[in-house]
Amino acid sequence: MTTYESILLSQTPNELFDLNGLSDKGGVLTLSLFNADEATDVRFNAYYAYRKIDEGDALKLLSDVASSSQLGKTLYRGADSEFTRWFREQGLGKNDDVEVHHVVIILVDDVIEILTPALPVIENMAR
Repeated sequence: MTTYESILLSQTPNELFDLNGLSDKGGVLTLSLFNADEATDVRFNAYYAYRKIDEGDALKLLSDVASSSQLGKTLYRGADSEFTRWFREQGLGKNDDVEVHHVVIILVDDVIEILTPALPVIENMAR
């Protein structure tokens, strides 16, 4: 089972966000998020892969997060995940030594998983 820990808690509020937009341009992945009080951009200046699923279809992942961390946060990092293993397997050894963070972003209606060499940059803006 993958274990998860909350990350970047000081940069995100203790309530879930909605997804306003997802942009994949020039190798930079940006998620524009919002809630009642603020808008937040989560930017990955480099990434290997990402996937998006409706939160109602991500029940195993949400169960694993609840088992190893606390639900209700926005950003998590997964350890020893199936997604990371899949990425390494696809590289046929090429990706075995690269640093990979499995970042999970839990939103009101979506779960987005990103494999990245570095944690994202968070930019908060008042609404």
